[in-house]
Amino acid sequence: MENKQEKLINVVFLKVVAILLVVLGHAMYVYTGHKPFQMQVQSSALNVISLYIYSFHMPLFIFISGYLYFYVKIEKNKYRNFKKFICNKFLRLGVPYIIFGFLYLVPIRWLIGYYKLRPGTSHMSLAQIYFKHIVLAEMPGHLWFIYALFGIFILFYIIEKYLKYNVKVSFIILLALHIISYKLPAYFSINNIASYLFYFYLGYLFRDYIKQIIKFLNKNVLIYIFLVQIILFIVGIYFQNAKIYHLIDPGLGILGIILCFGISIKFNNPNNKLIKNRMFQLLDRDSYPLYLFHDPIIDIALSFLMLTKINPFLITAICFIVGMGISLLLTKLFRIIKLKFIWGEKDKKIQLIKNDLSK
Repeated sequence: MENKQEKLINVVFLKVVAILLVVLGHAMYVYTGHKPFQMQVQSSALNVISLYIYSFHMPLFIFISGYLYFYVKIEKNKYRNFKKFICNKFLRLGVPYIIFGFLYLVPIRWLIGYYKLRPGTSHMSLAQIYFKHIVLAEMPGHLWFIYALFGIFILFYIIEKYLKYNVKVSFIILLALHIISYKLPAYFSINNIASYLFYFYLGYLFRDYIKQIIKFLNKNVLIYIFLVQIILFIVGIYFQNAKIYHLIDPGLGILGIILCFGISIKFNNPNNKLIKNRMFQLLDRDSYPLYLFHDPIIDIALSFLMLTKINPFLITAICFIVGMGISLLLTKLFRIIKLKFIWGEKDKKIQLIKNDLSK
């Protein structure tokens, strides 16, 4: 009889919230001035909202990975063979990085003139962009996440046994590494790996101490956590361009994660109407390919919308809907033509045969 893997309902909620925040954040990120598109109408409100989302949405994604790593390796007793672990993560993260980097992200941005609009890349040839942005992974767009996550998985697997000696010391060391990571080189995503390793460990610890954390979060502390987060965020905006912000940044990430995790506990029930919603389940299943597809689609939309004087909130809504809708359609199309391997998804029938043969 086939044993189905236990479904962590709160993680399903967190994954859906995280992907919605990522797409929404990218839809309005142009108003922070960090995309090369010059919009006709600016919005300080969207700038602030975008900065708030960015303060914790990617730490949340990495946190989820660390949380699941503990669950799969420690509780389910998997990931025991290092070579198999690396191969599995390369297929899941490395292959999509190569395919989407070389065949999707760079070609689209090149065709819409993205690199010509960006001061640092306007003089570069296509070959130089491929080498610097994808091979060296200095500026691989939204794909930085999967490149860095691959590095984090490997590094954490190696150092995991040492982190267990003293949790408090390990926490402080990785937090310190996170704070100083901006001084590290960007090539091969060294700075991102060093920075987000802390959030991976945080997720690992949350799963390890899950009973104590749930007990704490059930004490109606979320409103106070939210208030502290907002106050710290306001302080962070004031010191945004100062070195002290690197001390504020991890606080925002941690508080945002705790807030989202606390809310997810309220939905930790398989019979919850939201969890059973078909669209919610679709976003859970397709959150990864949605992440891979969405950002260049938003760039295409912005390359046209920047010529208009449409209200910034309407532009954000258009980019969000177009980014989500087309990404989900592309995901469905690639599933139909059986090309889901491009995001590292295995065919269930083949996987079942392999599992039977390995018994």
